[in-house]
Amino acid sequence: IYFAQEVRLYSLLIFFSCLSCLFFIKTAKNTNKINFNLFLLSNFLICVTHTIGILFAFFNIAFLTQYLYKNNDEFKIRFKEIILNKKTIIATITALILITPFVLNIAFSKNLSQFWSDFSMTKIFCTFVDYLSPIQTNIINTKATIKDYFMWTDYPNKNFIIYGFTPFIIGIFVIIKALLEKNKILISLFKTIFCFFLTLTFFAIIGKIVLITKYSCEIFPILILFMAVGFSNFKYKKIGIILLITYLALNLNYLYSNNNSAPKKIRAEGNKIVVDILEKAEIKNTDYVLLTYYDKSKFERYLKTTTNIDSIDKLNFHIKLFDNENYHNLIANGKKTKKSFLEDTPNKTVYDFCDNNYKNTMKKGDKIALVFLDSVSFIEEKQLAEIIKDKNIYEKYSFIFLLFSKIKNNLINYFDKEFKHIDTIKQGAWSVYIYENN
Repeated sequence: IYFAQEVRLYSLLIFFSCLSCLFFIKTAKNTNKINFNLFLLSNFLICVTHTIGILFAFFNIAFLTQYLYKNNDEFKIRFKEIILNKKTIIATITALILITPFVLNIAFSKNLSQFWSDFSMTKIFCTFVDYLSPIQTNIINTKATIKDYFMWTDYPNKNFIIYGFTPFIIGIFVIIKALLEKNKILISLFKTIFCFFLTLTFFAIIGKIVLITKYSCEIFPILILFMAVGFSNFKYKKIGIILLITYLALNLNYLYSNNNSAPKKIRAEGNKIVVDILEKAEIKNTDYVLLTYYDKSKFERYLKTTTNIDSIDKLNFHIKLFDNENYHNLIANGKKTKKSFLEDTPNKTVYDFCDNNYKNTMKKGDKIALVFLDSVSFIEEKQLAEIIKDKNIYEKYSFIFLLFSKIKNNLINYFDKEFKHIDTIKQGAWSVYIYENN
């Protein structure tokens, strides 16, 4: 619901995951070409929708295959024939050779997108709180410890205890109850989500991803299935009904009455906010927009008109500012190799970029909107200089925070001197500075 406020992949991904879960069960119960092909198709759609979904699809297919091998004699015979076929062996070896460079690149490269948070056990707890309760605790980042969710400064956090922890405990309880039914199909599905989430946790521990809820949302339909089975299989039906009513009441009450619930909470970092600001500011086709951090494709999907849009973003800054230096080296060593860039005030590189792309090309009366994501570029120039001077503090800051704060500060300084400042509009996590060439 939260990410469905704008064009994002997560709602579609959960739909494909629902289909995958459905055809996993249908194929396990009635193995025929239609069910099996639809199962494969749903997993293929997961892969093309979400890169991490490749892992989910791998485990999903592997454990369905394992189930069918153990419980379907006809499948077992055909599987052996296919696996022992020379063509299959050659195809498998070829595929492994082709994907090896991709795997090695993931294993040894440092990903810029995962800079903002280290792994902690709190993230595992919060991920499942997000899935099993109406409260969102791990959309971007989590608090330092689990205890911080239960306590304010000196008193218990009743809101979290009632609407977060209570549904979480009920959910865990009925999921365990479903597992205790020892249904072979459910156990195979559980193996899928367990191995998938364990793999994500491993990648988070070694710093390849940040373990936030949206990155594992493929498991959500299976968790819902387990809860449905758990609620429906109580020996004493009244207990199941009481727990189900309590669970639904807590979820619905929070969703409808709390301003921080997913349907009511505005996504502060949503890209559509920027487009709304630009439209209100009456930025015309002939005017200019310079985006920072996010690339322009994130915004163009919402724009009704075409403007002169450019960006210095997390994917192209090495091209725009550093003469196409090696991207991964900059991510890994930028704080060392680009310290002089961060110290340079006013920054010659940023100023030259502005001269070449705007001062020398814009006509009199043209406007330009500078777009900044404040949650990334939040360090003011004076504070940035102090951080750089203190080695211990400098090491604690992400290069990307330092870099995009430097870019923001110098872009504003440049345009304050060279252009007429018309307006500054702040909304959500965004700031948009509008200037006119006079």
